[in-house]
Amino acid sequence: MTDAIASLSDQTPDEHKDAKSYIRAGQASYALGKYDAAVMYSKKLLDLPGDHPDAAKLLSRAEARLYEQNSGIYDIAAIKNSISGKKPRVDAADFLKNTTVQSSVHSHSRGLFAARNLEAGDLILAETAFASVWDREKTHVMAMKWDARYPKLFSEQEVGLWKVVLQQVRNNPVAGGRLLELPGDHNVLGSHVVEVDGMQVVDAYQVHEIVACNTLRLGGIPGSKRRGSGIFIRSSYTNHSGDPNAERVIIGDLVLIHATKAIADSEEIYLGAGEEAIPSLETGDRLSTDDVGPVPPSPDEALATGGSP
Repeated sequence: MTDAIASLSDQTPDEHKDAKSYIRAGQASYALGKYDAAVMYSKKLLDLPGDHPDAAKLLSRAEARLYEQNSGIYDIAAIKNSISGKKPRVDAADFLKNTTVQSSVHSHSRGLFAARNLEAGDLILAETAFASVWDREKTHVMAMKWDARYPKLFSEQEVGLWKVVLQQVRNNPVAGGRLLELPGDHNVLGSHVVEVDGMQVVDAYQVHEIVACNTLRLGGIPGSKRRGSGIFIRSSYTNHSGDPNAERVIIGDLVLIHATKAIADSEEIYLGAGEEAIPSLETGDRLSTDDVGPVPPSPDEALATGGSP
């Protein structure tokens, strides 16, 4: 987007060059979720002489996304009709203003809280995946994970999603910084994307742990059994309870959370205990040391004590 803006004519008008720059800037803004900027660049292009059908289409889409973002009103039937096994990703805006992220009263982590009074049935949140991969895509790569602390246990990991998330964090440092704030078991560089010698540097292991702890299974595509996995930012803060006040629906890579009972302003939002994040497409619940008993010695510790690694 920066390159497109920089290429606009400053002194001598060049309508052809400006037209290309405006559409590039508008499309880049749309891809980053900056729909107001996409509207602005589309209108600037439409003000130039000639026909600009691409700008008219982009303007219509961007205005529709702004309406969703501000109102929380979605045409669910149209969304379902727009996706398929060949096109599983939803073109929709995020609706987040009914929620805030705060320290949770009942856990040591942060949680999702209502930003206003909500009634049963109200839409609490709508969010598209920060990144997703789907079966039969080249990016869908599974691998077996073995941890020396649990030598008898293996788990499948969605390493394809990990790679896609890493690239997304580097491509969009602002949203990437918000993703790096998500809980994980490793945090060295913090929540900021670091720039070294003009390049975005990300702690790959930190991203791996965030993906492992916060990945959701995706599906809900009408007429298709296609499945995927994705990671979300705001909705990942939703904690779980045996007495939930919200429920989650997934359509493609769109998460919708609705209130199942009245929720007061500043009250924490909870999903049911069966709606937890799943770390990969195939594995079940995450394992803890409570599940497997005492932590076995590492290979180095075993050798030092005369055992076998």
